[in-house]
Amino acid sequence: DVIPGLRIPGSRSMPGEAAARTIVATETARVANEAEQVMTRTMPSVGLRYVLAADHPGADLCNPFAEEDRFGLGAGVYPPGECPMPPRHPNCKCSTERQDLDPAKVRSWLERKAAA
Repeated sequence: DVIPGLRIPGSRSMPGEAAARTIVATETARVANEAEQVMTRTMPSVGLRYVLAADHPGADLCNPFAEEDRFGLGAGVYPPGECPMPPRHPNCKCSTERQDLDPAKVRSWLERKAAA
């Protein structure tokens, strides 16, 4: 056991070791993705692409983030500071990756944002 006898309060389905592994995996992913977001905030020509994990189990709340074009930059592409951060749920292995942005599209997005 990772932590002998550990039980998450209120959880009947996730005993000790499984709960600990879920927490470690989820929080490790969170830190890695937060670091990526912080790095891109200082680079206006670089956005983030929301990437579904290779072993993604099927449609869930992560899919719209990776598939929709919310900012006119391409499917799953977000301007600096706008990308929703994985993990979105326990054991989420989705990630973000840097994406060079088309300067004309960034200008268009900034103009729409200023007008809103």
